[in-house]
Amino acid sequence: MYSVGTLVWGYIYDKTLHSCFPFYINNNICITSLLLIGPAPFLPLKITLWLVLFAQVLLGIGAGGKTIIGFNYALRSTVSRGFTDDISTLTIVSGLFNSANCLGYVSYFIGLSLGGALVERLGYENGTMVILGFELAAVRLPVSFSKK
Repeated sequence: MYSVGTLVWGYIYDKTLHSCFPFYINNNICITSLLLIGPAPFLPLKITLWLVLFAQVLLGIGAGGKTIIGFNYALRSTVSRGFTDDISTLTIVSGLFNSANCLGYVSYFIGLSLGGALVERLGYENGTMVILGFELAAVRLPVSFSKK
C-alpha cells in the first residue's frame, strides 16, 4: 500500500499547484491509522485482525503520500531558493531526504528501537498513543515557496 500511496499521491501532488494540502490529508490518514491500530484506549473498539489490517493499509497509503510529497516539496523549495534545477541538486536533496527519512522512519533505526521500548514499557495501545503524539506534532502550518 506504501507503493500505491506514493504513486497516487505523487500524481495528485503534481496536479494540485504544489500545495501542502495533500501532505495534511496524508498526515490525517496516518493519525486515523494510529488511532485504529492500537486501538486507542479511549475508543470503544476491540482489537481484531481486520481492524489491524485496515489500519495498516491506511498507514501505508498515508506514509507513502507523506514521503513523496515531502521529497517533492523539499526539491521544489530548494530550486525556488536559487539552486539549479539539475541532477546535482536532485542528488543532494535526495541524499539528505533519504538519510533523514531512514533515521527516523517507523520501520528503520530509531523507529524500531523506540517502538520496542514503548511496547515493553507501556503496552501496545499506550505505546501507539506516543507515536500518535509524534504524528500530531508533525502537523504545522505550510511553508510557502520563496522566490529569490
